[in-house]
Amino acid sequence: MAARSKQLLDGLQVIQGKPHGKLIEDIRGRGLMIGIQFKSPSEKQPVNALVAKACLKRHMLLLTTSIFDVVRTIPPLTISESELADA
Repeated sequence: MAARSKQLLDGLQVIQGKPHGKLIEDIRGRGLMIGIQFKSPSEKQPVNALVAKACLKRHMLLLTTSIFDVVRTIPPLTISESELADA
């Protein structure tokens, strides 16, 4: 699990360093339960809802958290390296 956690966090930090990753305000969590907080340019279109919708189109489920612009990842502990890379 530690290797997958590192893989997930490293991948998110790579995304955060790209131009479109500037919408990521914070990445936090432990293990594979990671919260990604977004900067929302508009209250009418929170980024977390848009990200969750885009993931659903790709057959991935993400949980948004209440009123905050946060998406939570909770992949199964048995996720493989290649499955996580695909996600």
